[in-house]
Amino acid sequence: MTMTAAPDPLAEGLWTLEGRFTTMGLPISSRTTLVRLADGSLAVVNPGPLPAAAERAVAALGRPAVLFCPNRFHHLFAADWKRAWPQARLWAAPGLAEKEPALPVDAVLGRDAPGPWAAELEPLPIDGMPRLAEWWFFHAASETLVVTDVLARVGPRQPWFLRLWAGLNGSRGGRLAVPRWLRAVLLKDRAAAGRSMAVALARRPRRLVVAHGDPLGDEAAAEVRAALDGFPLGDGS
Repeated sequence: MTMTAAPDPLAEGLWTLEGRFTTMGLPISSRTTLVRLADGSLAVVNPGPLPAAAERAVAALGRPAVLFCPNRFHHLFAADWKRAWPQARLWAAPGLAEKEPALPVDAVLGRDAPGPWAAELEPLPIDGMPRLAEWWFFHAASETLVVTDVLARVGPRQPWFLRLWAGLNGSRGGRLAVPRWLRAVLLKDRAAAGRSMAVALARRPRRLVVAHGDPLGDEAAAEVRAALDGFPLGDGS
């Protein structure tokens, strides 16, 4: 299990950490996003591997106060972060606490009960994929959209298995794409998914962070819209 030695700054008050690990004997990577909130604490989207060096690097930026498991699949390392920072509140996607009863979940993401952090890091539910139950996050201060599994952008730096997976799923060579397996297996209501994606696009993100692959820099909105081809995107209003 490894993680990049230092957080990678993408914008003022926003960093990512890329962690590499094996699952079922296969090498993959996952990207964690760190956002500094107005009170100086950190919000952590998709908590990834947390070796000692990464823990020290994160602590140097601030105290994690909020941890997000943004869908039902990304939870493997959340308990490690909770042990390191026990006062942090762990927010989970709907259904994750039932799927993983040992996970120390403090609150469930929901439309009707956003946390006090929501004014800075807006939670955006993605409908139409109930088994995934993914939430995106928009950081208005840096105009950054944070996505977990619905979009991938896997380039040549990534582990061989992730590159193979990406090639089979339409994300070869760093191309941003909705993985084919997700469309085939998890997508149940294309119209509902498109409506919720349109809400996120209406924020006009300039940057994009994905859990699997490399971030996109300025003017990400056009590439995101192109990657979501086939979904009925409105104006998001």
